[in-house]
Formats: sequence, C-alpha cells, structure tokens
Amino acid sequence: YDRLPSVDLSRDVFQRDPARLSLLRAPTCGWTDLGTPERVAECLAMLPPDWPCCRAGSMRPPRSGSR
Repeated sequence: YDRLPSVDLSRDVFQRDPARLSLLRAPTCGWTDLGTPERVAECLAMLPPDWPCCRAGSMRPPRSGSR
C-alpha cells in the first residue's frame, strides 16, 4: 500500500465514470465518517461498555476531562 497513490474516493473514483455507478437503498444502519482519529475516538466513546473493543486493555479513548 505504501507505493499506491493517494486518491480522493469521491472525485477520483466515483466521479470519474458516473454512468457506471449504481445505488442500493439500505436500511437505516447509521453512518460515521471515520476519516480522522478524532472521529474514530468519538465513535468509540459512543459504544456501550460491553462492546468487545471496550473491555480492559481496549482501544477505548479516555472520556473528556479524564486522563
């Protein structure tokens, strides 16, 4: 992956050939754009405490105000 060029998915892939795009209606499932570390931390902070990644030694970030 280190040798692959960096591309903008929307501009460089989707918009390149719009005639080949298709849409699929999906049920409400929630969506979070995890494009930044901050967004990943926000998403993890919203998970319930019993979610697998939230157990001891997990990746769950500290809550605001705690260190």
